[in-house]
Amino acid sequence: MPTPLARLTSLTMISIAAAIVIYLATVITATTTEQEHRARAAFTQQVSDRIEVLVDRAVRDVLTVAAFLEGRATVDAAEYGAFLDRVRVFDESPAVRGMALGALLAPNDQVAFARAPTLRQDPPAVRDEPSRTSLPDSATATAPLLYAHAPDGGTDIVGFDMAAHPHRWAAIVAARDTGRVQITPPVTLSPDGPEDPASVLFLLVLENGPRLAMDLGAAPIVIALGVTPARALRDMPDDPDDTLRVVEVMDVTETDRPRPLFRAPGLDENAAPILETRLPVRDRTWRIRFRDPAGDAGATHRLLVIDLELLALLLLAVLAYVIDVSLRRRDSLQRRVDKRTAELRALNADLRETACRAERANIAKSEFLANMSHELRTPLNAIIGFSDTMAHAVHGPLPAAYIEYAGLIHRSGTHLLEMIDQMLDLARIEAGRLDLERTSDTMGDTVDAVIALLADTARLKGLVLENRTERLHRLFVDHRRVRQALFNIIGNAIKFTSRGGVTVSNRCGDGWHRIIVEDTGVGMSADDIRFALRPFCQIHGHPLTRHQDGAGLGLSLSAEIMRLHGGRLDIVSHPGRGTRVILAFPEDDSNPGHDAVAPGTATAGVIPKADDAVR
Repeated sequence: MPTPLARLTSLTMISIAAAIVIYLATVITATTTEQEHRARAAFTQQVSDRIEVLVDRAVRDVLTVAAFLEGRATVDAAEYGAFLDRVRVFDESPAVRGMALGALLAPNDQVAFARAPTLRQDPPAVRDEPSRTSLPDSATATAPLLYAHAPDGGTDIVGFDMAAHPHRWAAIVAARDTGRVQITPPVTLSPDGPEDPASVLFLLVLENGPRLAMDLGAAPIVIALGVTPARALRDMPDDPDDTLRVVEVMDVTETDRPRPLFRAPGLDENAAPILETRLPVRDRTWRIRFRDPAGDAGATHRLLVIDLELLALLLLAVLAYVIDVSLRRRDSLQRRVDKRTAELRALNADLRETACRAERANIAKSEFLANMSHELRTPLNAIIGFSDTMAHAVHGPLPAAYIEYAGLIHRSGTHLLEMIDQMLDLARIEAGRLDLERTSDTMGDTVDAVIALLADTARLKGLVLENRTERLHRLFVDHRRVRQALFNIIGNAIKFTSRGGVTVSNRCGDGWHRIIVEDTGVGMSADDIRFALRPFCQIHGHPLTRHQDGAGLGLSLSAEIMRLHGGRLDIVSHPGRGTRVILAFPEDDSNPGHDAVAPGTATAGVIPKADDAVR
């Protein structure tokens, strides 16, 4: 049974849980509000982006028409309409309502215009306040529309005076004076009714345009493009939460009189604004605002908190039961955990002992091989020496068969001695008993000596063994071990190359002295390289390599020798394309990069790419 202390602990935990639930309810409420705010801000940005794209497209269309007009002497209505159809002005967005051309007429030009019988003088194309103010030239100048083109025809607006309203006249004057596209305040186009959303006009004045329907002298041409922004907003695809139903867009350039451009259907103008942003549109300012349609956001949040508190009571009841059951089972579980812990400790002790025994066995093996050096090498040296004496008939002539046999014995003994030396060297390295005998000498002598030893072997295989090293540094290394590593690398290159040759070169820089051995042999894959770097491992898959001799120690021993020097052995190879092996010695105080070189030598070269190396 649970103790009183455990009961007290349970009550404390339940109280803490209640506090946590209340805190979470508050946090969730705040988080919900914040998420709604972020969603509205993101949607506001989408609306702003849609408006900016619409404005940029409208300006582009106006400038496109201007470029068409500036390149011609005369333009009639048919040519103008054909051009608009060709550039597909009305196909990209349903918000583009119509495109028209007019002329900015002085009083003397108005006489000729008035005599044109085919032009209407005042159809209701654009409706807004009919009063005229005393802007510059507004008392005498007119701007009648001569050509009009719209998706539904739009010819009924021909003859309409664009200068009849002060706001349009102000935009025309600004476009004339600045040479830039200007936007009017919201207007209502002739096909629309009072309940339809407002539109805006994009205006541009060309001082030196072509002649239109009649000879109006040097009258500037007015380009007018009608756009209804609400049509672009209603087609927004990314509104899964129906956010657009609480949005309105207003032209607030004249702060004392905001003009609506878009308002969601049924949205109350008196609803409290909850988020707004201002968007500069050319020389005007539009405002995007969210309104709270119901004003019950606070009540919703309060209901959410109540629901969460009820949920908390249920959660606390369940939690009390769970804690009581947990306390009853804790003791038995603790006993099982203690028992399992003791078993794991015993198992870990056995594993450590097993690992120690394996390590001691490995060290004993390495020490045994290292200590057997004298016992193994002494009889082999005797066999090699006596067979060499017999092969050269030092003590008198021998039959030819005996001389051949003595030569075979000498070569076999030498090969066996080399394998034993490699095994002993590897054992010494594993046992930590191989010490480097460093001396300062030029690497050129080391490379030349190895190439001289292997030149006949390469020649007998019909291969070219080429020494391209130049200006080799004087390095403070164990030159006997370096010769051994080079002998293994170059010997392997000759062994596994059937045609072509082997090249030895050097490169210095980037903190490394490098000797590079390249061949045109069978090559290796990345998996083959990793396998070949392991002791006693050879690659037998290729027909050329499966019959080669050796114990599989040369490559791994060379890598260990380079490691003891603080360097590395890099291998770059591709099957059928040859192999490049790089012996890299680090530049340090003992082996500087630009001094302590052999007389008359200097460093040069480019470092091979390390990314291609498998180490």
